[in-house]
Amino acid sequence: MRMIKKKSSLIERLQDEVVEWIINDNKQEVTWDELKNFSEKKFEEKEILKKEFQEKMEIKTN
Repeated sequence: MRMIKKKSSLIERLQDEVVEWIINDNKQEVTWDELKNFSEKKFEEKEILKKEFQEKMEIKTN
C-alpha cells in the first residue's frame, strides 16, 4: 500500500511541475497538459491508422 502512495505522489508532483523537452534541437517548456494532449492526439492517430489498416486487410481477404 505504501508503494501506491509513493507512485501517486510522484505523479502528482510531475503533473504540477513544468516538463522540459527538447524538440527539434530547440529547448521548449511544455506543461503537463500540453504533453498529455500531445500524447492523446498521437494515440488517436495511431488508432485511426490501425483501423484503416485492418479495413484494408479485410478487403484483401474478401
